[in-house]
Amino acid sequence: MWLLLLVAQVHLTVYSGGFGLVEETRTFRLRQGTDTLETPELAPRADLTTVSLDLPSGEVREKRILYAQVRPEALAAGGLEHPVEVALPDDLLLSGILLGVSGEALVLKTSRGVVTVPRQQVRYWLLKQPPKELRARPLVQWVVTGARSGSARGVLRYQTEGLGWQALYRVRLQEKHLDLSGFIHLSNTSGKDFDQATLTLIAGEVHRLPAPPVLEKGRGPEAFMALAPSATPVQQPLAEYHRYDLPGRYTLKDHEDLQVRLFPDRRVPAEERYVYRQGNEVMWHLRFVNAEDPMPAGRVRVYQVADRHEIFVGEDWIGHVPKGDTVDLSLGKAFDLRARETVEASKRVGPGVWERTVAITFRNFKDQTVRIQVIRSLPEGFELIQASEKPSRKTARTLEFWITVPAHGQKVLRYTVQTRS
Repeated sequence: MWLLLLVAQVHLTVYSGGFGLVEETRTFRLRQGTDTLETPELAPRADLTTVSLDLPSGEVREKRILYAQVRPEALAAGGLEHPVEVALPDDLLLSGILLGVSGEALVLKTSRGVVTVPRQQVRYWLLKQPPKELRARPLVQWVVTGARSGSARGVLRYQTEGLGWQALYRVRLQEKHLDLSGFIHLSNTSGKDFDQATLTLIAGEVHRLPAPPVLEKGRGPEAFMALAPSATPVQQPLAEYHRYDLPGRYTLKDHEDLQVRLFPDRRVPAEERYVYRQGNEVMWHLRFVNAEDPMPAGRVRVYQVADRHEIFVGEDWIGHVPKGDTVDLSLGKAFDLRARETVEASKRVGPGVWERTVAITFRNFKDQTVRIQVIRSLPEGFELIQASEKPSRKTARTLEFWITVPAHGQKVLRYTVQTRS
């Protein structure tokens, strides 16, 4: 049996859905005829059903998955019909032959007969003849036939949980525009270090079936961040997704985060907007058109300059934004704008048909006039009977208005609609 030896090259394809595809080029030795290869040091969170091996010669006749044996049940399975000592309360020791283990009890054959010991009474147990091969990590073995004797290189591939990335954006808000910076934030909680790896990132919603149980949980989100070179990735389409190839090589340790620049800083025309949907609050929005490369999904943090200092003013999450689409960020509640909505009339005008008159009073405490976009979600197929303002947009489920509210004044929007129940 031969271990796959030195890892010559590592390539990681990391998906925004929180998993990755590992591709390792390894050097190994083979004996002519039939031989067995073994791969240690897979990521503990790997999906072992996806592990594959490409060889320059020979044929993989069989793949065998050997799971970790550090769990109590796995240890017990290897110690069945062997001597064991069980520590009980009050410093008592019970010796015997281990016949079985369950989640509730141990079954021992002692000099006095077969004994069942509840698990809650067991302080620890000692296997006097533990399994010969104790594996802390899973292994995969291949039986290879027809290979040429000597050293060669093969490619090992597998999927693993615990590799992921998202885009992080930083907006510096100016008077008529914004300065936009984009970064890629990678994280590794796969349980394995990857040294000097090349990286490809996939943005998009890749369909996957429910994940199989992982072999070992990650330790949690705690991590430190490593800063990477400033070169930006090359973006190109891939099937129905977008692919980002990062230049150079990167070391991504387990429980470490890595940040690289997504694109050079951009200066983008922007528009501030006030939006009302429901309740008493008017929301402050920031909108701009993504005129350049697609923007992968991620968090957008917005800062505004005041007296030479940058002040954080809000954040939002965006989905994947194609080139040419509009980014609409909801940053918070407008402090000096208020709304009050009332139903002035409601009556049944026919079988299953209701007519309602709604009035929304907007108050503006600012020193300047503002325009508010009103967006109303209504039952499908509603009919607008009358309105104090002309709608700017009407769909089967949506009614929109633009309302101008004077400084230190108010404005009432009133409309009547019919809906069917």
